[in-house]
Amino acid sequence: MAEKWVLKGEMAGACPCDSPCPCIFGRDPTKGTCVAIECINIATGNYGSVDLGGRKVAIAFSWSGNPFAGNITAGFYIDDAASEDQRSALESILTGKAGGAFADLSALYGTVKGVKQVPIDFKDGKKPTFSVGTLATAELELLTGADQQGPIRVMNSPFDFGTDGLKVGTSSGRFVDEEWGFETELTYGDHGTVDLSA
Repeated sequence: MAEKWVLKGEMAGACPCDSPCPCIFGRDPTKGTCVAIECINIATGNYGSVDLGGRKVAIAFSWSGNPFAGNITAGFYIDDAASEDQRSALESILTGKAGGAFADLSALYGTVKGVKQVPIDFKDGKKPTFSVGTLATAELELLTGADQQGPIRVMNSPFDFGTDGLKVGTSSGRFVDEEWGFETELTYGDHGTVDLSA
């Protein structure tokens, strides 16, 4: 039986769609196909007795047509500072074996490429940035709302892992993992909180 788990923190994602990305509304991607990468900076979390605070993970996705039609290709990256116990715990969570939202998401997977450990960096702020080894780099430029103060937020998106909505914008960067067949320029970006458990 899987352990209970909790993940809280920040996330940022990027893909090649126009902004705002149609996929966050459950629509087909701008170009008909999409290659996306989501990076999560875990502020606090645990899997049973295994502390996951301070760890970072990333998930790569690719699909054609509507993402909720299934047959998504997925791959998982865990930061190389994770211990063996942390890697095992995070692999169980991300692949859906430990239940919760990732188990729901895994029902849409057609192909799972596997799990790699690589250096992952994540910086919050007005222009969130992340890097996943030498495979992906992205810098986000969030769109400003009508008040000219805060960013535009999309609430209740199926891709929102928190409770504050997705702040949407553009990104600059590239994602290439030749081994797993992911390759794209990153032009859309979003940022939000993570508050998940099972």
